Amino acid sequence: MNIVYLNGNFLELKDAKISVMDRGFLFGDGVYEVIPVYQQKLIALQHHLKRLKICLRKIRIHDPLKKNNFTKIYKKLFKENHIQDCLLYLQITRGSGDKRSYLFPKKIKPTVFICCIPFTWPTIPHLEKGFTAYTTEDIRWAYTSIKSLNLLPSVLLSQEAHEKGMTEAILIRHREVIEGSISNIFLVKNNCIITPYEQSCMLSGITRILIVHLAKSLSFPIEERKVMIDELYTADEIWLTGSSKTIVPIVKLDGKRIGTGKAGPIWKQFVTQLFETMGIL
Repeated sequence: MNIVYLNGNFLELKDAKISVMDRGFLFGDGVYEVIPVYQQKLIALQHHLKRLKICLRKIRIHDPLKKNNFTKIYKKLFKENHIQDCLLYLQITRGSGDKRSYLFPKKIKPTVFICCIPFTWPTIPHLEKGFTAYTTEDIRWAYTSIKSLNLLPSVLLSQEAHEKGMTEAILIRHREVIEGSISNIFLVKNNCIITPYEQSCMLSGITRILIVHLAKSLSFPIEERKVMIDELYTADEIWLTGSSKTIVPIVKLDGKRIGTGKAGPIWKQFVTQLFETMGIL
């Protein structure tokens, strides 16, 4: 059974349809969120909803979801799909117009789509094996701080990484480290955690926010600043983070060993603490 929510209705996925004039389909005119769920508990829900509201405001779509209604929706989805762990996917587009036009239609109702994507949480022993990545030029637009539906660059980069047998592409602009194609990045040097500062060409991930807060609560040295590509190769540890990834240790970058070539002790401390915070351990 695969029940989804679309514009006020709960439907089988195969029966959920939108107009070909929907602006999300035509222009990628919309935003989305992916909220991880463990044992029907939504992880960092308020952070995700806050980012959703910010992104909606930036692209000038009024928020069609009320908190109480959203709660009823996801609880019904969990019940109907008999699911405990999943990724709750939420997409809002500007809606469907009567013609294809770059201008916003004057009277238009947002399209709201929500579904549960079955998900198996990664384990610390699995993550501890370590992963590989490579650097490449950032080919995306300048406002990737908006979690929009315009994901073609990330699709191409993710496919390229897969074909290279690697976990992720780390994106560089003018030798400055930005983030991964679908992740944020941290490095550890001399027992200090370092991560690129927030800017318009970077999406501040929720897991990134949780790690920054966690480091500060533990009084662990952390710097949010400009990071240059050369710093990656001399780092003691590199991590990639995301809602479904949690914290992934990168042990080889561009074919070069990072640190000892194994998942580091500070990664182990933080991934364990993060899992405990989320109630997974």
